[in-house]
Amino acid sequence: MGSTALENAAGTFATYLAANGLTFTAQRHSVLEQVLHGPTHFDVEELVDQVRRTRAGVSRATVYRTVSHLEKASIVRKMDFDQSHAHFEVISKGKHHEHMVCERCGKIVEFADSRLEQRIRRMAAEHGMSMKKHLVQIIGVCRDCSKKTGG
Repeated sequence: MGSTALENAAGTFATYLAANGLTFTAQRHSVLEQVLHGPTHFDVEELVDQVRRTRAGVSRATVYRTVSHLEKASIVRKMDFDQSHAHFEVISKGKHHEHMVCERCGKIVEFADSRLEQRIRRMAAEHGMSMKKHLVQIIGVCRDCSKKTGG
């Protein structure tokens, strides 16, 4: 993400922190910066390692608390991919998309399909649902893992 996206997210985060009586510390800024410049999907343990490579002295607890605050500030969202740990993604990265997740290696593939989106909206309307958002997740085994195990 570019510097404008970082500035916008930093402004949103600073406003959230101030409203909750918290300080926008250098450590929190480092976590935010790594989240915005890191991979699209991340788990917090991976983030801890990435932050520590760029800024020594940031504790695991600080990273976890900061991610929690980023989620409450609507900068990241938790994605439940039916795995043993949560993944997060930055809300503002890209347009709406769905996910395919390999249950063996954890690979996450984003996809968008306008026909699927239209069908989802149509289904909601047919059932009288005023849809606010939707999530589609396909959980399975990726091609690479299938090749390794023969199916």
